[in-house]
Amino acid sequence: MKKSIYFFFAFLMAYSFSNAQQTTAMDFTMDDCSGNMHNLFTTLDSNEVVVMEYFMTCSSCIDAGHKIESMLVPLHAQFPGKINWYQFAYVNSYDCITVNDFVTTNGFTSVAFDSGEFMVAYYGSFGMPTVVVVAGPNHDVLFTDIGFSTGDTMIMANAIRTFYGVGNSGSFINKNQNALSVFPNPANDEINIQLALSQNSLVQMQLIDLAGRVVAEIYNGSSTEKILQQQFTVADLSNGTYLLKAMVNGQTSFHKINVLK
Repeated sequence: MKKSIYFFFAFLMAYSFSNAQQTTAMDFTMDDCSGNMHNLFTTLDSNEVVVMEYFMTCSSCIDAGHKIESMLVPLHAQFPGKINWYQFAYVNSYDCITVNDFVTTNGFTSVAFDSGEFMVAYYGSFGMPTVVVVAGPNHDVLFTDIGFSTGDTMIMANAIRTFYGVGNSGSFINKNQNALSVFPNPANDEINIQLALSQNSLVQMQLIDLAGRVVAEIYNGSSTEKILQQQFTVADLSNGTYLLKAMVNGQTSFHKINVLK
């Protein structure tokens, strides 16, 4: 298959820093495995979202693909024509015959590409599959993860709805949302939480497991701080993935936390 690939020089320089988490998408102009050309930034400039899975023909990649497709069904209905679903070969040794067989055999409705290895390196992953969500004219990375885990689709869907200014309940969310950060992550003892607030706010922070059960109430009250800081001990929690749910004046955001002892 004839294809043309063009990457901006600045992103070529970023290749050597492949372990760093990126906040800006990597542009490409590339033929898919049906011979149709795509430019990522042109798509994003139309205020669209692109969900990308970088896969090998392994069971975890197949499982991730099916979960992503299930996540996309309500999103396509909610934002018609705005959500794109790409699957790329994780390694350049996969040609389009292999890629198309993977997509067809598993019944995926994605747009399929070979030659995704360079992008995998850019997004800092050496785990399979790598899943990335990018969006909008600012070419923002809404989500990226090394390897796929249960609960990631909840985080991705919430990030996409937040990007379009719609909460999970359909309520409006301010695009200038409050910045939430957690460190260290993964954690084995204690996590430090920082929540940047733009105004005096009513704040509730909960730690929930992937079944949606509340594990802990971390904060519930009003705050006049510009940066609300909290510490929480995870030493008594089982290893695994949890979600920090932060609700600020009715607006909700999530942050994934990995506990590894």
